[in-house]
Amino acid sequence: MGTSGSLDGQQRLVIKRFAPKNFEAILRRYIVCAYSLEEKKENVNI
Repeated sequence: MGTSGSLDGQQRLVIKRFAPKNFEAILRRYIVCAYSLEEKKENVNI
């Protein structure tokens, strides 16, 4: 994937500066945004 990471004290993956909880929030925002864009594309094609 071209990124680096390490394990925290509880052996959880930390990608660059993002702790697991922060990374989850970022991923959720990305998914919501991608889904919204896909819905807009479908509405334009109707």
